[in-house]
Amino acid sequence: MVTIRLRDATPDWVKVFVPYNPAHLNMIRTVPGRRWDADDKCWLIPRKPIPLQQAVDLFTGHTIQLDPGLKQFLLEHAAELSVKWPQRECRLGPKDRRLAVRSPATDRRAANIAVYMARHLRIRNYSPRTIKTYTNLIEDFAHFFDRPLREINNEEIYIYLSHLVEERHVSSSRVSQAICALKFLYGKLFGRNEIWEKLDTPRKNRSLPFILDREEIIAIFKSIDNRRHRLMLEIMYASGLRVSEVSRIRIGDVDLKNLALYVRGGKGRKDRVTMLSEKSLGDLSQFVSNRPANEYLFEGWAKAPISPRAIQKVFHIALEKSGIQRKASCHTLRHSFATHLMENGTALPYIRELLGHKSIKTTEIYTHVRRPQKSAIRSPF
Repeated sequence: MVTIRLRDATPDWVKVFVPYNPAHLNMIRTVPGRRWDADDKCWLIPRKPIPLQQAVDLFTGHTIQLDPGLKQFLLEHAAELSVKWPQRECRLGPKDRRLAVRSPATDRRAANIAVYMARHLRIRNYSPRTIKTYTNLIEDFAHFFDRPLREINNEEIYIYLSHLVEERHVSSSRVSQAICALKFLYGKLFGRNEIWEKLDTPRKNRSLPFILDREEIIAIFKSIDNRRHRLMLEIMYASGLRVSEVSRIRIGDVDLKNLALYVRGGKGRKDRVTMLSEKSLGDLSQFVSNRPANEYLFEGWAKAPISPRAIQKVFHIALEKSGIQRKASCHTLRHSFATHLMENGTALPYIRELLGHKSIKTTEIYTHVRRPQKSAIRSPF
C-alpha cells in the first residue's frame, strides 16, 4: 500500500503525487487530460469532477490524501458523478492484471525490459541519471523493432544506429550513450558477446567550450533580485560546480571557516573539495546559520533538493535580463571558472582537482580557449 496525494494547484489543475511504479503510471495515464509536471515531479489532472473522481477510484485500496477543498468539490458534484460516473469496473483498479509489472522472463514488452535493466543498473551502483538515460534509450530501441530484443542481430542494431544518425540527426554523444546502453543489455544481461564486442562508439567532436568574461558574469549576477537565486549561480561560478552538484549541496558540506566546499557524489560518484568565494560569504553565512547539517542548502518541494531544471531556468532568465547576446548555459559558468583560473596562472593539475576531472586531458581543453601569451601574438599579414 502506498500514499497518493492530491493537492489543489490552480483553478484548472490538480497535482497528483504518485510514488514511482510502472503499474501506477499505467493507471494514471488512463485519466483523460492528464500531463506530467517535470518541475514538481507530479501529474496534473483537470480540476473537473469526472477526472478527479476517476483518479480517486483508480487508487482505491491505497492511502489517499485529498485536500479539503477537493473533498468539498466532489461533494458539490455528487449528483453529476452518480449519473456520468457509474460504478468503476474492477479491470480499472490496482488489481487489474493488465497493469501489473510482469517478469522479463515471460514478458517481452519494452517497459518491463527497461524495469529489469534498471534493477541491474542499481545493483551495480550506477547513478540515477545514467539509469534513466539507459532505460529511456532501451525503450526507444525496443519500440523501433517491436519484437523480442534477444532475437535482434548485429546488422539490425547498426540499422537502428544509422536511423538515429541519418533520420533523427541525434548528436554523437547521444549515439555513444545508446551504444553503451546496448553493450550493457547484450553483454551484461543477455550474455551476447558477439554483439557488444563489435559495437564501437563514434569519434567525439572536439568543440571548444563557450566562455563568458568576468564583466558579463557580474552583469548576470546583478540582474537577479532574488538573493537565493543569485547565490546559486555565484557558487556555481566561484566553485566550478555542475548544475546537479549545486542542487545537492547540504549545509554540512559548507566550510565557511576555510572557504571550502565538499562536493559529494559528483560525476562518476566521486567526492572532491573545491573553493568558496569571500564575496558570497555574507549571503552564504545567513543561509546556513541555525540549520541542521543534513538539510539541502537550496531546497525545493517537501525538503527535497531544488531541481537542476529550476536552476537552469533561473540562469536563462538572468541571461536575458542582462542583455548579453551570447550562447550560454549553467555549464558555461563552470567553463568560465576553469578558464579564468588558468588565465590567473593556476596550474592545470590543481584546476583538474577542483573540477573533479578523471583525466588531465579533459582539463587541457581550456588551454585552447584563451591564453594570455596567445592573445599577444599578432598576424604577420
